[in-house]
Amino acid sequence: MAKCKFTDTILRGSVGGMVFSTGRGGPYVRQRISAPDGQTPAQLAQRATLITVSRQWKSLTSAQRIEWDLYADTLAPTDKLMNSISYSGHQVYCQLSSRLLGAGVAAVVTPPAVAAPASLTAWTSTITAVNTLTLGFTPTPMGAGVKLQVWQSKPYLGAIHPLVSQAKLVGYTAAAVASGTTLPMPYSVLTGYKSYVWARVMGVDGQVSGYRGIECTAP
Repeated sequence: MAKCKFTDTILRGSVGGMVFSTGRGGPYVRQRISAPDGQTPAQLAQRATLITVSRQWKSLTSAQRIEWDLYADTLAPTDKLMNSISYSGHQVYCQLSSRLLGAGVAAVVTPPAVAAPASLTAWTSTITAVNTLTLGFTPTPMGAGVKLQVWQSKPYLGAIHPLVSQAKLVGYTAAAVASGTTLPMPYSVLTGYKSYVWARVMGVDGQVSGYRGIECTAP
């Protein structure tokens, strides 16, 4: 791995077999290594979901697909460098429908007619057992059909701030759940270790709010 020093240029991503990124020591370049074809249950489930929603997209009428393309044009997403990017109607449909299927809800047919839900106004998460989270939040309870999507970082020691992009999905709460509900954690956390936990609100149409995160220490 080679370290680099850039002046006014920020490089992230891969080009020609080389990966440009930034770590604790500053910008660096490393050789790109292709990951093996993962066959974990979570990866297989994610692929199956993508296949399902892609097939459902093909079953939509031409008029419905045009509605999704028009809706995608109204969005203003950004990449990790905060540059504006654009989505196709197919991409937005698959994104929202995949979330809904992952939460045990039927996929959508028409684009959202309302704005994305607001973030939680307050968020706490407590490790109450080696592999159990107790969630505290407001507003409470969630609205009808509204769920929380929860993510967890790997356990760690020391003063670090994990990234949600590297976290594992804990799962979804039940709809209209009240504060104080519990979820099993994908990562067990031993006494004295920490784990960062994020939550965001998912509406009935698959749209999500921004993340709220908090560091938890296992008792």
